[in-house]
Amino acid sequence: MKNNTNKKPEGLALPEGAKPGPNCGVTAMAIAAGISFDSAWDILEKIHTNRRGGLLSNIKTKNNMFSKKIKFTGGTYDNERREAYRKIGLKYKKFILKEICNIAKFATKNKYAYNLNLKQFVEWGAVKNKTYIVTTTHHVQVVKDGWVIDQGGPKHIDEFNGKLKHVNEILEVTKIRKASKNNKYENKV
Repeated sequence: MKNNTNKKPEGLALPEGAKPGPNCGVTAMAIAAGISFDSAWDILEKIHTNRRGGLLSNIKTKNNMFSKKIKFTGGTYDNERREAYRKIGLKYKKFILKEICNIAKFATKNKYAYNLNLKQFVEWGAVKNKTYIVTTTHHVQVVKDGWVIDQGGPKHIDEFNGKLKHVNEILEVTKIRKASKNNKYENKV
């Protein structure tokens, strides 16, 4: 069932300088914060490099997981994105999936009651005019008013390929704080 009457919300577009590839976390952060793709990339690359080059960078392991040689290719982890949100002043509220499932009256008798997929969240848990950063299985996207956007561009939830992916984390973007004058990220926001 396609909903053609629902128009794409304002501000739901790919950021300036967006690139294709495995960079969904970078793209989602740029869209939610309203910054360019390159700015988001620089911030996340710096965080990624700093995390990889910590105290354990000189330890040789089987797969060199602590080596500084690991180049940032656009893949991000939840903790790296949260640190980047903090640095650029993006405020968010984390949702507890159990509460959303109870609000939606989603399969409460089912033992897998908290296996919420993206389409179910958009239909049952998303509030109109609010922006969400949703982490699903190996993917991050921005959701607003029944539309989903990732590095492939904006699509209505019914046309989105990952609509049946399991939701791992939902962050509601509450506000973007302006960076202070002495903050090194002041020109990024």
